[in-house]
Amino acid sequence: EPSYASRPRSRGLLTRFSALGGYFFTRLEKVLRNNEGVQEERSKPSMKKLFTVRYVSALILIALLSLVGYLLLTSVIQTQATDAVVINISGRQRMLSQRTTLLALRLSTTTDGTLRQQLREGLREATDLMERSHEGLLSGDKALRLPGNPSQQLHSLYFSGDNPLDIQVKEHLANLRGLLALPDEQLTPNQPDLQPLLDG
Repeated sequence: EPSYASRPRSRGLLTRFSALGGYFFTRLEKVLRNNEGVQEERSKPSMKKLFTVRYVSALILIALLSLVGYLLLTSVIQTQATDAVVINISGRQRMLSQRTTLLALRLSTTTDGTLRQQLREGLREATDLMERSHEGLLSGDKALRLPGNPSQQLHSLYFSGDNPLDIQVKEHLANLRGLLALPDEQLTPNQPDLQPLLDG
């Protein structure tokens, strides 16, 4: 059993070891807290970066969807505009066929020289426009905003059947050109080029 004299010394060492243990415990606690703080600080930029990436990705997705929607809408509008041009010019062709027939008849029956010159010029302009429009509907014409490449239905209308429209239009134009090539003194209601126009 230790002597009485050694007890204070033992208690002093115990106190010192206790104090030393408390010191190291305190230091360890501070280190652990510092490490947690560092990890939190490190996690903050990571979370911020993740949020930024998600936000930018969402914006890019929205932009792409908007672009796709815009392109689809533009395509539909362009298609409708092209269809409208084709329909308008196709309808104008019918009007031109009637107009050229009327001008050809008046040109062949009038005896007024001044009027005949006006009718000849009007018939030539209408014939040129009808021919250009016909070629534009089939092959395209940028000035007339015609794309060419007709649809299967339109292609069938122009080239199918016993008497396709393409043949009819070309024969009509050929008769008009033949009539325009005649001098004034040969223009009569009995001209061979006039009768097919009236029958058509």
